[in-house]
Amino acid sequence: MRAVNECLPPEQALAAVLDRLLCAAPSPCGQRVVLTAPDAGDQHHPEHDVLSLMPASGPLERFRAGRSGPVVAVDAGAVTLGETSKGLLVAIRGAIVRQQDGRCNLTRARSGVLHLPHEPRAQMDVLHAIGTALGQPGFFVTLEGDRPTALKRGSATRASHYTDRVRTYIERVLQQAAVTMIQDGVVLLDGALTMRSHDTPDVWWRALARAASAQGNSIVAISKRSNLLVDGRAVRFALDDAPATVGFRDLTAAMRAASKNDPRAERSLGNVFAARLSALGHSFRMDMVPARGLSHADVLNQFWTSCQLRQGYPELLVRAHAMTAYSRVEIIGLQASVCARWNLVVRPEPSMNGIFAPFGGRYK
Repeated sequence: MRAVNECLPPEQALAAVLDRLLCAAPSPCGQRVVLTAPDAGDQHHPEHDVLSLMPASGPLERFRAGRSGPVVAVDAGAVTLGETSKGLLVAIRGAIVRQQDGRCNLTRARSGVLHLPHEPRAQMDVLHAIGTALGQPGFFVTLEGDRPTALKRGSATRASHYTDRVRTYIERVLQQAAVTMIQDGVVLLDGALTMRSHDTPDVWWRALARAASAQGNSIVAISKRSNLLVDGRAVRFALDDAPATVGFRDLTAAMRAASKNDPRAERSLGNVFAARLSALGHSFRMDMVPARGLSHADVLNQFWTSCQLRQGYPELLVRAHAMTAYSRVEIIGLQASVCARWNLVVRPEPSMNGIFAPFGGRYK
């Protein structure tokens, strides 16, 4: 089965899915809407990870100066603006930041405001189109012939899941474009290279790795937060035996050993490391797929040599994140614009504070 890399160009694939989404969404004109408070908690930058218990693995290796090369970073984010009786109002942004020959270039993708329907038939059509674009038409839906008949469990169980499936697809299209923007460099992704996930088929990840390697590019993914446990400890503590040491520890052998007893334990596309990029920085989970002919040390040293850091985190990923986040002012502006365009009747969000006073009713 062919992945999207080997079919339509990224721009055409994205346009086809967004057209399907716009056709499937009911018009919200004149409906009542509950606007979401423009808090940071409403923005979605999820990172997919896997929880595994494993013994500590491998010696600590120090980063060393290596060959410098181009780097490209990708991120995407979504914000929920409000909810109507028929669906969610969301906006999605993606960004590619490329560093090459001493210069930085920015490519952005913006969806505008989308009305994502709650109606299962509409969700089914959109998710079928996304699955087809990612190389596996039946990934999100059950098929009878070529026709989707039902949503698979976990594909869009909640409205937030559906939003994230669309956000993730836009991010995947940008990642697919990014691996062709440079040669003999490093492609930086936000999150983990997790296989058998709910949002991306394995065939797409493997096609991305092939496309990157064909350009001489290696893929490095960094998780700001990780559920991976090493010897009963979170990855952030995996290098505590060598405080302030700038280096990395290979966890791949331990994950493969664990997978003999539990096949679900090994779910990464490439090798997995615990890494600290600066003496005063944090430790992160780092997944890596080297280009053909390169060792993991070659790739990690090239990455460390080529990337500027901000408090121990790659500067390009910081910039990509900043380009995909929505400020409070932008959220309020989008809400005002969509209410005026579709003549929405604003209904205040229900407050439970009076009922639960003096403890408050929103968070627990």
